[in-house]
Amino acid sequence: MCKFINADSLYFNITVANEGNAVAVATGYHLATGKTPIVYLQNSGIGNTMNPIISLINDRAYTMPCVFIMGWRGEPGIHDELQHMFQGEITLDEYSGPF
Repeated sequence: MCKFINADSLYFNITVANEGNAVAVATGYHLATGKTPIVYLQNSGIGNTMNPIISLINDRAYTMPCVFIMGWRGEPGIHDELQHMFQGEITLDEYSGPF
């Protein structure tokens, strides 16, 4: 996905160290431009997003818009690495946003 996005000047992509940083950068992008940011990540990193989501973008804090595109590691019925299996089982329950 990064290669595709970086190949098109229509999109502005920032690669960050972890998912929590991505939410923080997305917040700054929205504040600077007024545009709705998109954060793409794997569900195995959803825990890293919780503090910035709660502190910055949720409707009880600053109500920032953000679209999340999430790959589903450990999806039930699909073989994956052991460390992703539990995360895959709880992903939909852990993320309570609309999907």
